[in-house]
Amino acid sequence: MFDVLYVFEDFIHLVLIIMNMAKKNNTHFFNLLAAWILYLCLFSCKDPQEPLPPPDPRDELTGIFEMTKLENGEVYFMKVEKMDTLCNWCDSLRYTNYGDMFHFENLRYPYLWWNNYLNIGILSPITDKYGRRWQLSSNGSPYAPYNYNMIINDSLTIRFQISNVQYYLEDGVPRVFDSVITHVGRRVAQVE
Repeated sequence: MFDVLYVFEDFIHLVLIIMNMAKKNNTHFFNLLAAWILYLCLFSCKDPQEPLPPPDPRDELTGIFEMTKLENGEVYFMKVEKMDTLCNWCDSLRYTNYGDMFHFENLRYPYLWWNNYLNIGILSPITDKYGRRWQLSSNGSPYAPYNYNMIINDSLTIRFQISNVQYYLEDGVPRVFDSVITHVGRRVAQVE
């Protein structure tokens, strides 16, 4: 506060010196210069504002999505929400009802992928809502021509691969080997 007062006092002193020179030389140039400096001093001072925090890239990914299974036309809802993490170079997302089968949390590395790309990586073993174990992985790339696993204008097409080859004997279920599943949907609500 005191630094501002000293600077303001110096500007006023400078304006008075210029106005004094204008009286001695009887020119309008010095009057205009003094008025210009006074105008700059009074109207260019702004209150310091704190910079806004950078936007969270996960905001583009979160929401409640109404998804449709392409294999049978069933409709379900999937929720993607932000999670706090201790990691400085990654962030976390929580998926609820992913593929109408899975609930999980995973780290997302925004420096490796596009901001609107949902990369779940490879999760093994992961238990579905019926208690069966699977290997779940993304099947698609932001560089592919079909934009799988990307949110574009609130539309989402997820493509994932499931396999239970490692677990079907112990779990006593039929074997599923590298089944690729595609679901399409749209965001119906945003979540915080």
